[in-house]
Amino acid sequence: MVTAPCAMRRRDGQTLFHSYPKAGLSDISESSGTMRFSHLALSLLLIKVSIAVSENQEQCEPGFSEQRYAFSVTRKVLERNRIIGRVTFTSCSENNRALYSPDDTRFRVFPDGKITVKRQLTLHDGSVSFVLNAWDATGTRHSVPIFVWNEREQQAVDQSLGRS
Repeated sequence: MVTAPCAMRRRDGQTLFHSYPKAGLSDISESSGTMRFSHLALSLLLIKVSIAVSENQEQCEPGFSEQRYAFSVTRKVLERNRIIGRVTFTSCSENNRALYSPDDTRFRVFPDGKITVKRQLTLHDGSVSFVLNAWDATGTRHSVPIFVWNEREQQAVDQSLGRS
């Protein structure tokens, strides 16, 4: 090992001498070769990750998984906070959450797509329908019709018409 002298001056003015290991040219070239390889490997990894991310974004098509949703319930009167059903929406964002806005204020839609009744609701005609809007990661609005119907009332209509 090759050493090189080093001088240091203390606060009290005294000079101290000591030696430290001196890196040879072979040490420097070996070290820089390892660093170059590390930088190259890291660069390749980052390129692969960015390509994979961009491919996933290109393949992602935002929107609802269905063209319309129909949910059946077994009661004519739906109590507050009753879960009606769940919609699936792809926003093409990292967390895939969407901002939902039903056009009927009697319903609430949570970020995970769960639809609930805000306040007690009576299905006088046996059903209710509304449009649900959602916005994707680019701010584009997507809309889907939602149909909620009373299963028991439909069975009664079918029986009166002679259908089973």
